[in-house]
Amino acid sequence: MPSTIVPFAPAENLLQASAEKRKCASPVSRTKLSEPSRICEPEARLWKLSSAGISPAQAIIEWVVLALFFVIAIAVMASCVAELSVLMQTDAVGQVASKALSGETGTK
Repeated sequence: MPSTIVPFAPAENLLQASAEKRKCASPVSRTKLSEPSRICEPEARLWKLSSAGISPAQAIIEWVVLALFFVIAIAVMASCVAELSVLMQTDAVGQVASKALSGETGTK
């Protein structure tokens, strides 16, 4: 049996249709897009706004507070590492894991 051949649309029709779509898709003409308007004005930069009002005393206070937070964070991490090393030496983690795998509960 002969197969049915479906002809493709001519390329000219496809190009015309896509050109028409491009014309209709943009409600603003190209001449209006190239004109400068108030919408295209640059915004004030954030770093220019925030850098104007900082005094040196305030900057020093901010650095001290930041350093204090870093010291506290390092102390907490050191405490956690010390507690974890104690638990690893006494094999408390292994005991809890073996109880969990065997199905035992902590209550009697």
